[in-house]
Amino acid sequence: MIDFHNHVLPNIDDGSSSMEMSIEMLKYAYEQGITDVVNTVHYQHPKMDGITINFSIIRREIKLLQKELIKRDLNIKLHCGSEVFFLPNLLKIKDDPLSSFIHGKYMLIEFHIHQIPEIQKQQLFDLKMSSVTPIIAHPERYKKVQDDLSFITSWLEIGCIIQIDA
Repeated sequence: MIDFHNHVLPNIDDGSSSMEMSIEMLKYAYEQGITDVVNTVHYQHPKMDGITINFSIIRREIKLLQKELIKRDLNIKLHCGSEVFFLPNLLKIKDDPLSSFIHGKYMLIEFHIHQIPEIQKQQLFDLKMSSVTPIIAHPERYKKVQDDLSFITSWLEIGCIIQIDA
């Protein structure tokens, strides 16, 4: 089983705050049958202002954590990814290896909990037309979706995938 949306790297974003916490998180995941974990660091999110992240940094941190897992005989494979905060620049950032998955084919996109801008539908459609499938992160958190489930239908109609937190 694959955990596709996780903030497990220590001291990178609002996930794990230490190597020991990361190991505990991954130990619990392993006990639940998880074999692969995609670390989805926050990308262009306001909470990351002043924090330098890029593909090289995240890949290095994943390698360090992977070594710890091997030492502790936890058979989980870590993968590099991100959770992109929606801004009207998705087409401009799609070629950054940290912004997408599987050689640029998918992008995990997060919206502000209280605001989903009208421009998002065209932006997501344009992204899909450029051969990148948008994956909408945790729509159950968004106030507009809670008030009107047709947001989900409109995303599905333009070819988005929906990721729900469990």
